[in-house]
Amino acid sequence: MLLDGTSIDATVKSIDASGNVSGEGVPDQVEVDGLRRIETPVELKTLAAPLLVELLGGSRLGLSKFVIDDQQKCHLHNEVLGEVVLPIDAIRAVRFSGGEAVASFAQAADEKNDEDRVFVKLGGGLEPIGGLIEEVDGFKVVIDAGDGPRSIARDKVYGIVFALVGRTPDHSGEALITLADGSTIWGGINSLVGGTLSISAVGDHEVKIPWAKVGQLNVRSTRLVFLSDLEPVEARHQPLVTLERPFQRDASVAGNPLTLAGREFDKGLGVASRSVLVFHNEGKFDLFAATIGIDEETEGRGDCEFVVEVDGREQFRQRVTGKDPPRTISVEIEGGQRISLLVEAGEDLDLSDHADWCDARFVKE
Repeated sequence: MLLDGTSIDATVKSIDASGNVSGEGVPDQVEVDGLRRIETPVELKTLAAPLLVELLGGSRLGLSKFVIDDQQKCHLHNEVLGEVVLPIDAIRAVRFSGGEAVASFAQAADEKNDEDRVFVKLGGGLEPIGGLIEEVDGFKVVIDAGDGPRSIARDKVYGIVFALVGRTPDHSGEALITLADGSTIWGGINSLVGGTLSISAVGDHEVKIPWAKVGQLNVRSTRLVFLSDLEPVEARHQPLVTLERPFQRDASVAGNPLTLAGREFDKGLGVASRSVLVFHNEGKFDLFAATIGIDEETEGRGDCEFVVEVDGREQFRQRVTGKDPPRTISVEIEGGQRISLLVEAGEDLDLSDHADWCDARFVKE
């Protein structure tokens, strides 16, 4: 899928060191940074493994082995990647049991902390112990809680959340790669040669992946940004007869998945009329693109107008009802500073105007 949303059926054979993509059916001059996604025919499994590790920046790997040696090197074994050795500061958290994470553990993994925390199973709950992890093997976890090393049997440990004091890595220009076993890993694309994908993962460590085990490659292009990932400089909802509702990121205004004509979108903005969202472009991007419509949750009701303004000048206006098919739009914003997305009420006032700006994005041509 290209940045403009166009999908192409092709067989990707190689990616060179400059990011140029080639293969059967791949157009000329296609670069990784000009893509949103590559999907392969590989069947993806649900991530299920005896061990789960989260790397700094959000990668999640299913593991059969997790060991920290006395040199603070982490030895991981993944079904697809095989043996991987990473520094301890590349690891965010590890769980020694699958399924959904216990709430207290998940919350700890989202927080910054200047010490490691071992979550010990105790009385049906979890008891965190703070300190410095010294060693982890198949039998024990060793942590210094300030009074010397303490060894805890690994079967008594639910998981470990490691210290986080720096900033989360910026994944611009990288790709989130989904592996056949359901694991995901962020990395910069180095090359695809001879059926092996080479990436630079956390800390610029080279990781090699069999292309036959890659299910998806979602690119965070430097030439595209989704508006739901930005903070609007202005956000207003001025209802006529309905209750005031704030806009929603990556969901309809009612909080459901963004859905137009049976298709769900994972990115976009859900609003109700009359709404105004203003984003700062700073002249960086050339196009605003989106798929617009009234969300399927209204069951065919709703009537409103979608409007795009660039620095206060109207560049696009389209009336949409709940019975209309989705419409893909592209609006020139080159040189514009303030990009305003408005949804105005139609003939039925603002009743059922659950307007979706699906895949709303700025694009650099």
